Amino acid sequence: MPSPTSDVCLVTVATEAFVPGTRVLLGSFLKQHPRFAGDCVVLHDGLSQTAQDVLAAASDRVRFEPVSTALKERLAHLRATHPAFARGLGYLYSLEAFRLRGYRKVLFYDSDVLVRAPVDEMFEADDLLLCCPDHVTLAGGRRDARTFEPLPVADPASVPTLAATFNSGFLLFDGRLADGACYADLLAMVVPETWPGPDAPHRDQFLLNRYFAGRHTLVSSTYNYLLASTAAIRAREHLLPERAKVVHFNQPVKPWTSNAMLRWTWANPTYAPTRYFALWSAARGHAADVRRAAHAADARQRRRARSGYGSDDPSVRRLSEQLRLHVPGPRAGDLPSGVEPPQRGQAHAGLRRAGHLSLARPRRAQARLDLGRPAVLDR
Repeated sequence: MPSPTSDVCLVTVATEAFVPGTRVLLGSFLKQHPRFAGDCVVLHDGLSQTAQDVLAAASDRVRFEPVSTALKERLAHLRATHPAFARGLGYLYSLEAFRLRGYRKVLFYDSDVLVRAPVDEMFEADDLLLCCPDHVTLAGGRRDARTFEPLPVADPASVPTLAATFNSGFLLFDGRLADGACYADLLAMVVPETWPGPDAPHRDQFLLNRYFAGRHTLVSSTYNYLLASTAAIRAREHLLPERAKVVHFNQPVKPWTSNAMLRWTWANPTYAPTRYFALWSAARGHAADVRRAAHAADARQRRRARSGYGSDDPSVRRLSEQLRLHVPGPRAGDLPSGVEPPQRGQAHAGLRRAGHLSLARPRRAQARLDLGRPAVLDR
């Protein structure tokens, strides 16, 4: 049995609109890594207390880290310089992962990710930065180093290029990068001059690829299977999405916006995400059952404490047990008309469901469609 992992940190970014995705990321990761004892850090900028409570129910290891004032000031300058920059600046919150000190490894995942199998074998790698190829690299192409636009495969190297570019939805970096210097360098790049214009794609991905060019290591897409690049991954790596350890829903719509998902898939007949969206919904249902079970356990513990049954005093415990033994359960005649006493095992049915729920048995996701937010294609 592997030893508990406590020197690795899982990091993600959460906004109000992405809370359902963050909840599934945390729940599915912890389900696949039951001995994970590290921190689960949620980066945010003003996440409501209600949203924080929902995410904190995943584990007592979840903690919330506000975006630094230094980064927010630079983002405000970007907005003031080019108002069109405002759209997509939230992606740059991922840079905050590089200021988290005290960990041997830091694992960053986007919040629209579903973990389907353990990935902890990566934690022993010596590489400075592990990541997965983006769509352009998967297709055998390169990017213009000035604009980050894809270049034709046959185009000669007439302009500076970025080769082996990566998708920034998954990063596993060594704790040595959290020495303060890397974060300072990344902050210094958050200026209008870094991007060729407000329409430049991939805010954080462009910046990170430029900074780490030639210093990163690409690994299999099984750790970050881009569903929008399924054909390219199958052609390059011969990897089917069913065998991927981590599925990334990097399409214009997300699994928790079910109505928008249906409209989009109707307009894109070549894409059939039904089974993957069902897996995400099943994982969400599992997270909900685990949360209910945890709340039920907390409620039982509070009742035990109030009754003395959970006391450390042996005499108090014995007295409580004696009282419980002499208090009979409700009989049919003692209950109001039409109310039946609970059947044997009925009270534990919910917990049994939580313990045996399988991802192969999808549950209906209670998704909400935010019509006020435009669909944004992830990188």
